[in-house]
Parts: sequence; structure tokens; C-alpha cells
Amino acid sequence: TLPAKPVKVDTGIWLQPSGTFAAYLYHRDEALFLGCFPSLHEAIDAREQRRHELKTGRPLVRRTATAATLPTFIEQVYFPETLAVVKDSTARSARSRYRQHVAPFFQDVALRDITYDRCSQFRAAMMAKDVSGQTRREAVRFLRAVLDDATRRNNLPANPARLLSLP
Repeated sequence: TLPAKPVKVDTGIWLQPSGTFAAYLYHRDEALFLGCFPSLHEAIDAREQRRHELKTGRPLVRRTATAATLPTFIEQVYFPETLAVVKDSTARSARSRYRQHVAPFFQDVALRDITYDRCSQFRAAMMAKDVSGQTRREAVRFLRAVLDDATRRNNLPANPARLLSLP
């Protein structure tokens, strides 16, 4: 029988009224929600994996920080701060690359859903476009720079485009 309200099963694991198991990691007097899982075993595994990542130096990233879409991050965070300190021609080029190539491909993609595979798909899509090699390279470089910035701001644990070879 399912409980009427969440019941603590283990440290950081709660059985929900829906029958799922919510997992939390407690770190520096803060509860970080890891997600809901269909089984107790999966919830414990998720908690232990995050605990291991924390011990190996990988920062904890709040789920709310990664919920924003890539275009939202670029328009509200990256462009206002980055383009304010570059030449006008550089800013125009970056906005053009973003508007023509990055925004259409990553339109509704949350930061947390950007993976190496998705970045590889973007690179492949750039290779298929009828544009110059320089434009292809600069679009991939732009994506790398944006994801580097998101990583520095602790919105991503690592930059998935870092290992991406240039077209």
C-alpha cells in the first residue's frame, strides 16, 4: 500500500505517494534533488553515483540551473556579458552564427539535455549545409564557447562539445 505522504526509506531516499522513489543528496546543509525513480535500487544507485562524482571533483549542478534552454541561456546570459567586451564586428558575427545555425538546431533543448551526441549531430548538420568551411568551423567554435561559459557558471558539469573536432 502506498503512503499518503512521502515516507523516508533511507538517507536521502523517500517513497512518494505515486509509488516512485525520490532521491536527494545532502551536501553542505543543502538537499539536492536528483530525481524520482521507479525502484528503490535505482534511486540508491543515482545517489551513490552523484556522491562519487562529488568526491572526484565534479561539481554538483542544480537541476533548476540546467532547465533553461540553450537559446535562453545565450540570449539572457552569454550575449549580454560576452558581447559587451568585443568589437562590433565580432558581436555581429556571433549573433549571425547563433541566429542562422545554433538557435534553429537547439531551439527547445534544455542545457541538461545537451550531450556529446547532440553536439556531434550539430556538427554533422553544419557539414551538410551549403556554407563555407570557415562558417562551419566558427559555428562549432561558437557552440564550444557558449558551453564553456555555461560550465564555468556551474550550469553544466562539463562541456560536451569540448572533444568535438572542428569541421
